[in-house]
Amino acid sequence: MKTQVAIIVNWSRADAVKAASDLVKLLKSEGTQCFIVPDKDSSPILDCKALTEDNYADLDCILVIGGDGTILRSAELARKIDIPLLGINHGHVGFLAEAESTQITEIARSISQQAWEIDERMTLEVSVQHNGSLLWSSWALNEVSIEKASNS
Repeated sequence: MKTQVAIIVNWSRADAVKAASDLVKLLKSEGTQCFIVPDKDSSPILDCKALTEDNYADLDCILVIGGDGTILRSAELARKIDIPLLGINHGHVGFLAEAESTQITEIARSISQQAWEIDERMTLEVSVQHNGSLLWSSWALNEVSIEKASNS
């Protein structure tokens, strides 16, 4: 069965878009079907179908090309559909990324052959309560911070 991946890109970074284009070409040459998660700045140069909920069940993984912010936003989707995510650093810090753009050829080969290891990450369930009432709840991948915005 052909490997199917979703690709999420930081469209505001030209180097990330170029890396995504290169990755798509390599993945397709290896027989992998690619879906792109578009946004208002996305470009048709990637020549991929847009990811829709109809494709979720067939996906094998999500590839993220960007920085930590892009990876954290992408983790929402990976968690929702319960598939692995690989972050490819094209940001400033790359704390959450597992790969660098210099590894694109190896990444494409490994993804197409489904030759990867999954490194499970813990998440935190977060809730805010006041006087016994739940005000907000969510989850966190990397960290949770409590900040004072105002007294009101």
